[in-house]
Amino acid sequence: MPATPVFTQPEVCIITGQAIDDCGRVAFISYGFTLIPPPTPPVANDDNAATYNTIPLSLNALNNDTDINENIDPSSFTPTSPLVVTGGTFTDNGYDQYEIKSKINWVMTAKSQLLFLGGWVERKNASFSARDFSGINARLSYNWQPTGKISLMLTGWRESSAAQNLTASFSLNTGISAVPTWDLTEKIRIEGNFSYETRKFNSFSRLIDGFAIGSNNTFRTVSTKLTYTPYSGIQVSASAYHNDLISNSSLGGFSANGANINLRYTFGNP
Repeated sequence: MPATPVFTQPEVCIITGQAIDDCGRVAFISYGFTLIPPPTPPVANDDNAATYNTIPLSLNALNNDTDINENIDPSSFTPTSPLVVTGGTFTDNGYDQYEIKSKINWVMTAKSQLLFLGGWVERKNASFSARDFSGINARLSYNWQPTGKISLMLTGWRESSAAQNLTASFSLNTGISAVPTWDLTEKIRIEGNFSYETRKFNSFSRLIDGFAIGSNNTFRTVSTKLTYTPYSGIQVSASAYHNDLISNSSLGGFSANGANINLRYTFGNP
């Protein structure tokens, strides 16, 4: 029984045939075709590398992988586990950030004021371009004081906040808040805070970010604060709050209630 040939690379084969007529004349004809090996999954191998803590490291994750069909698409490479650092600490080597912003302080009436700070922000990271960011950052606040004792601050924002840790270089925060205040007397003030904010950690560096970290998070806060100023320079305050987090993290979110009491003394002349 003839053996079946085994090959791992495309091979060109040529079959030549001949024909002889009654006069003994010979004619040849050749046929060429390419044998393609059956598709075989590539084989991925572990990667290991070492460097000094002051020297950046570039790692070609596909260099030691094999594919008998030789058709690995580098753009299809996607890490499926975090980078494990042995005997050292993995860090992001900083960033450059450029901002072009405008600031507007508009006193609309004797009782209302509009504050705006916003513009274009661009951030380039030294180690991972996947963490780069560019876009609009802005914060708009409206302050309304209908009487001498009552005021209301409304704020909306879209800002990139530098986190600078292993899981993300920044978060994109979008939110709104309302802060009403009421001066009951010259010495007693009540203040509230209602805020709703989403934080998105979408520009991760895939090599090191764990899957337990939520990329989309919503924070909600409700709090009230009572401040008593018995003498100039001395403040006693008590507050109660509720915070909760809704996250797409596999660890879930949280809901918390709390209270605190603070004493503050300001040194120097009143």
